[in-house]
Amino acid sequence: MRSTTLSIPFFLMLLLLFPALAPAETPPIPFIPADEGVEPYDIAFSPTNFDTFLCGGEAQADRACEVYGAHWSYSYPWPGREEGRPLLVQRIEQAGATLLRGDEDLLLARLDESDDSRLWMRISLAPDSVHVSLVRERMLLPEASMTFTLDDGERNEFTFYTEHPGERFQRMDVRSAGGAIDFKGVWLREGGELRHTIDYSHVCHQEHGPLHELYGIPQFKGRYRWTAYLNQGAGEHAVTVTLRGDGPALPQVREGETLGGLLLRNVPYGAAQALPEFDGQYRHPGFYGSDQIGDKNPQGEAVFWLPPGLWKVRVNPNREQSVTFVESHLVPVQPGEITELDWPDSLAEAFAEEGGGRLEILGSRAEAAEAVVDISLLGSERARVVPEPGNTRVIESGAPGRITSIERIETPLDVVVLLDSSGSMKGQMEGALAATAGFVRSLPEDARVSVIDFDTKPRQLRAKDRKGLLDALRKIRANGATALYDTLLEGLNGLEGKDRPALVLFTDGVDANHDDTGPGSVATREEVLERVAASDIPVFTIGFGANSDVNTLGRVAALSGGEYYTADDPQGLAAVFDRVRDNLGSQYRISYQRPRKAMAGNQPVLSLVVDNSGSMDTDPEAGAGSGYRIEKVRQIMRRFVEGLPPEYLVQVMTFSGDSQIRQVMTRDKAAQLRALAAMEGAGSTDILGSVEMALKTLEAVPSTHRTLVYLTDAALRVDDTEQEQFELFLGQLKDANISSLWVGMVEEDTDGVFGHAAQSSGGRAVIAPGLDDLDRFFETLGGEILGAPPPARRSILRVAVNHRDEAGKSRLFSAAEEVEFPPLVAGDRVASPEQVSWRAGAKLIPYDGAVSRLLSGGDRVVREVRIAKRIPLDLEAENQAARLHLGEMLFLSRLRGIDAPRAIVTWP
Repeated sequence: MRSTTLSIPFFLMLLLLFPALAPAETPPIPFIPADEGVEPYDIAFSPTNFDTFLCGGEAQADRACEVYGAHWSYSYPWPGREEGRPLLVQRIEQAGATLLRGDEDLLLARLDESDDSRLWMRISLAPDSVHVSLVRERMLLPEASMTFTLDDGERNEFTFYTEHPGERFQRMDVRSAGGAIDFKGVWLREGGELRHTIDYSHVCHQEHGPLHELYGIPQFKGRYRWTAYLNQGAGEHAVTVTLRGDGPALPQVREGETLGGLLLRNVPYGAAQALPEFDGQYRHPGFYGSDQIGDKNPQGEAVFWLPPGLWKVRVNPNREQSVTFVESHLVPVQPGEITELDWPDSLAEAFAEEGGGRLEILGSRAEAAEAVVDISLLGSERARVVPEPGNTRVIESGAPGRITSIERIETPLDVVVLLDSSGSMKGQMEGALAATAGFVRSLPEDARVSVIDFDTKPRQLRAKDRKGLLDALRKIRANGATALYDTLLEGLNGLEGKDRPALVLFTDGVDANHDDTGPGSVATREEVLERVAASDIPVFTIGFGANSDVNTLGRVAALSGGEYYTADDPQGLAAVFDRVRDNLGSQYRISYQRPRKAMAGNQPVLSLVVDNSGSMDTDPEAGAGSGYRIEKVRQIMRRFVEGLPPEYLVQVMTFSGDSQIRQVMTRDKAAQLRALAAMEGAGSTDILGSVEMALKTLEAVPSTHRTLVYLTDAALRVDDTEQEQFELFLGQLKDANISSLWVGMVEEDTDGVFGHAAQSSGGRAVIAPGLDDLDRFFETLGGEILGAPPPARRSILRVAVNHRDEAGKSRLFSAAEEVEFPPLVAGDRVASPEQVSWRAGAKLIPYDGAVSRLLSGGDRVVREVRIAKRIPLDLEAENQAARLHLGEMLFLSRLRGIDAPRAIVTWP
């Protein structure tokens, strides 16, 4: 606690005013404004109680509030009001106190005893006596400490206050030798029609250790009341609280009662919500609970009308997958203004619908001022996606390019089909050949098509024309082994140098000899993967049946920019061939003028994936691997994140029975800390789903420096039915050049699962059985990152196509890659489409002259008509009789003086 130096005259005056020391269990009365010798009576003391005073500050000087702290009350005899009141005022002023109110029979005052202690006084005058109520308010100042004692008797709670400047992130460190300490915080802001309250609660459990870091505390500017309760424990418990106020910078929000807006872009794959940060409660006549669900506009953006403050944006993906939600924290909403929030484009790639198509960059080239990029829209024929300058964006190194033309590539296709005819295909060969023949017939007439039939070795079918090729297909018979790798290399060789190449591979097995005792090819899988990665040839792979090589087929397709499909029977195979054909036909060339300045280039990217399963917060006696370590792990993660270089893009992800992206990619350290504060141990451990989402979200972000840090206290093991898919994800991490660190909080890697994951992914395994071991590892890792050279400055090229189908549903096709273009001039600021970002948008105008003329006429604004929100539409439709233009949609909460009924929304 900070010490306070008192002037000698002031100190002597207090000695004269204070009575003799009371017994140890009852602290002495701090102030008695009476003549010497007057004895107080009806003395009462409480370690924590409250009274009501004026504490609104200069802006709200008359606002009453309750002040909590050590409380004394007493009475003593005194002359009547006319004679006694001036003497009391004189005594208060002589003590150095501030008189807040001086009514005839009531005096309110405050004495600042020190920087961290205030004495509030309520003095009531009766005809022949005075009643005094005193409350000593304790203030915890930034970078200061406060120690108090709690017990299971009368002193089971202690109240103090803090003042948050609202500029930098604060945390509260709590040390206690024992017992469970429950911390509750209260914050209130009122102004006009707006009321915003926060009730914070956190239990510091003894089993989590002596130190608790509360960085989930609210971060709004203003005064907070904190009360510490002894939740559980016998005897006395000393508690020390330290306020850390030097954290990262916070977004600034202007005060005001007017609603603001939030415009969320680039989220076509899920439903968006805006949730009050720190679980606050808002009350405003123009704000409804349903407003926390975004209104979709025709461009697929989500629009919210919200009270000013800090908000958490959550997106719940549409399709069923292992991630339950994706969040971003500390998004500011200003009064009377729209905040434009750009969600990372990379997440549209990661959460694209299965089989719903995607965008791939085929190639690019650039000169000093102009550039060309070729793209392929996979699955776009069925969705009728056509890129145009109005729905397409090109972003180079963080800055937009100006599109000058988009043309469909009409160069004839060169397609090579690799057809498995090994012995395992007996019984299915006839149907497979029929599906292949249907695929060949469906290709454009000008497409150049060839087929390589393979079993023990590859053989190209000889034919002069398409009819001859179909005749040759009918003669194929199933027999022999499976030379999968040699065939893939021969197919790639045949397409080398072609303008529009595509390789289609169909197989029902793995590379093997006749009796599956050895390989079927001279080439190895590693050689094939290297060759695929080095070529610009998309490979579309089809795994037929349950025994196909998922690992190889999935990795080849992902590396090449193609796609991996599965089929269980000839009918399914025919449908897959249809999808492959659709994907081959949608290729476009985009020409654009390069931006004059780059905003950001290649940035280092880190995905921090932390196990939050129940074993992370369970009694060690409950079973092997259990432990009360969630709080200490959170502290280790906090130190690691705070120490990262500022240019790092960080994603925070937790997992138990499912996964949660608690903070999407951002450089904002305050948002990262806010996400870590939400960690809690509960549930099972979904290894496969968490690894899949870590891969997908990292793979979609282009960078030469991508790192996955995966921490779990469970064995890195999946069910036998999931092992094949798990191996594929590990291999794809290696293919994508993502550095992976597999950190096991286990005694030893008994079955070698961490070592296997590291070897398969090209990463590193770390075994840290104790919390000290874990702390040392992350401290070392932070040093390695700080000492590592910055990633090579290469340009990042992203192409995005926004499409709205006939039903009005919006979809986003997006892809990015590193390119070696002539350098741009470095811009003044650093930005990136791969991170969440926000900026101030247009002013909100709920009511204007046009609305008055069209809607309300002479009705008085607010009293008789109130606009709740306005959603821009800008839609047109026409037929032979009329043309219709919809400018915007208006929602009213009051019309002609009648209020709309309020909906009741319950949040889980």
